[in-house]
Amino acid sequence: MVNPNGTLTFKKNRIMEKKEMKRCPYCGEMILAAAKKCKYCGEWLENSEAIIADDKEEKLATVVPKSKSKPVAEPAPEPEDATTDGDDEVVDTGYGVSVSKKLAKRITWGLVAVAIVAFAFFGYEMLSVDSSELSMSKMDGSWKELATDDVTIMYQFNKNGEFTEMRTIDDDGTKYGSMCTGTWELSKQGVLGQCISMKYDIESLVVDGHNEETGEVYDESDPTVNEMKQTLYAKYQKENQEVDKYKGTDKVYGLNNLTFSNDTIKQNGISIMVKIGDINR
Repeated sequence: MVNPNGTLTFKKNRIMEKKEMKRCPYCGEMILAAAKKCKYCGEWLENSEAIIADDKEEKLATVVPKSKSKPVAEPAPEPEDATTDGDDEVVDTGYGVSVSKKLAKRITWGLVAVAIVAFAFFGYEMLSVDSSELSMSKMDGSWKELATDDVTIMYQFNKNGEFTEMRTIDDDGTKYGSMCTGTWELSKQGVLGQCISMKYDIESLVVDGHNEETGEVYDESDPTVNEMKQTLYAKYQKENQEVDKYKGTDKVYGLNNLTFSNDTIKQNGISIMVKIGDINR
């Protein structure tokens, strides 16, 4: 290149370096990235990036809604193992087989359950041996009548067809007793089942009484004893008339529809007499 003065000079080519730029966070103008102060608005740029970052996070937090937290169901606790550490111990059964203690317990309880069921079944079978039929030999012995409130009534049945009835009444410390003999029969009457008919020998009726505290004895001359005898006499007389009424017919007067089971006489399934030891009076 020729200067105006005629000298030849060379002009160096300048290589323009591209400066890194950034936008001012305050005014928005483009400034050098390394600038610490904006030449347009005069704001200092130290820590501006950190301030802007925090501001962006706050704005983002206000814009983006927080998702509603849903309760998370806690997993159900696993059932505790009821077995103890010792249940895994192996035991010898004595029959050449070894099993865990846990299995041995189960087998044992299983056998116990089977035993209980078997006992209940066979016990029921034994106790409910169907009310077998009565016989003169089965009736032989002493019996107590059940469901009598104020009076205790007992019978001594003999297989030869004779019987003795005894009654006892306790009246304010004084005991009154009666005894009457007679004959009895056992028969079977169709739908009425087995029947016991008794005929009293009313002339054998005896009534007396005694006071346990004073030891005083009362015979038939006592008004109470005499009244009891008259009442029983009329009762037995009426019973005998009913027995005679049906004698020779297909009907029987007396205790009917009887069954026998475990030393107990039942009428229509209800216990009415139970066998006891021989009566001593």
